[in-house]
Amino acid sequence: MTLKECFQYANYLSRLLATANRYLCDTKFTMNRKEIHKRAKAVGEAIPDETILESKDQFCGVTPMQMVDLVQEIVREMYTLQDVIDEAKSGTGFDKLVMINSKKRDALSTYEDMAKLKPSTNVICGTDYKFNAEGNQSPYRYEVEVQTSIDFDRNQIRNLIRKLRKECDDTSAKIDEIQLNKVDFTPKYSIGDDVFDILVTD
Repeated sequence: MTLKECFQYANYLSRLLATANRYLCDTKFTMNRKEIHKRAKAVGEAIPDETILESKDQFCGVTPMQMVDLVQEIVREMYTLQDVIDEAKSGTGFDKLVMINSKKRDALSTYEDMAKLKPSTNVICGTDYKFNAEGNQSPYRYEVEVQTSIDFDRNQIRNLIRKLRKECDDTSAKIDEIQLNKVDFTPKYSIGDDVFDILVTD
């Protein structure tokens, strides 16, 4: 198993844990609902009462305590996996590379947006007041020419873009190389299986 596959498995375990916890928060799963229709008391005739149990077939026979046990198993699996991941990343500077590359890509995106900016001239309408011949204030309209110009060194920004692109690509290559490192770990679950796939087949 590679470090990259460990990351994929860790994401799967997080989703699996979230799903299991959602079921444990669902009272349709954790509670039994029974309706007792007391018709005889209401009608006063020999009509038998009826008891209806709400079906839980959608849960495939899985009990809440089985789901609780699964949550504990997933947490233990995540803990073991994280130890393996930490050991595999030790001395590689992996987390630092990922963090720095992310920040550089944020800056690169900003610089690319700046490089797209162009000077422009637009005309909008302005309003003001003036005194007329009778001495009264009256509004009037006039044109306002709005000019926007670049207030930075476009060439320097373009050079930064080229520099950061190369640095990000080089760092990404290092990250990919580290993620191909082999680790000694055998996953307990198959990525793609849901909670019922795991519990029903056990």
